[in-house]
Amino acid sequence: PADAGFSAPHLRFVLEVPRAELVARIEERLASMIDGGALAEVRALGALGLDARLPAMKAAGVPELLKHLDGGCTLDEALGKAAAATRRLAKRQATWYRHQAADWTAVAGRSAQYSESLEEKIFPIIRRFLLTESG
Repeated sequence: PADAGFSAPHLRFVLEVPRAELVARIEERLASMIDGGALAEVRALGALGLDARLPAMKAAGVPELLKHLDGGCTLDEALGKAAAATRRLAKRQATWYRHQAADWTAVAGRSAQYSESLEEKIFPIIRRFLLTESG
């Protein structure tokens, strides 16, 4: 990349959501997606006859909903399996951050995905950074 040699001082954050809240949000999101037409979208995707190894066909929820649409399981079973697949994905992401982004500043708390709720945690860190020689 053009900026490969550029190393200006910077901050990196990782936002952490408590496990119980993450699980609840995954289930809420799946229900919202179903209400928003996910079954029709997955049905249309399946009708394209794409290779099951393609990323779109392996996306969290797609294989499970396709199985339901093919009569292989109930919608509740598909949603349960999709939720489990999404939880596994979230766990892999958290593991990656722990190992690859160990020097990032972790910010934990309820609803960590909403930046406005994190102002009181993040802004003091940014202020300290800006007031030091490294910033």
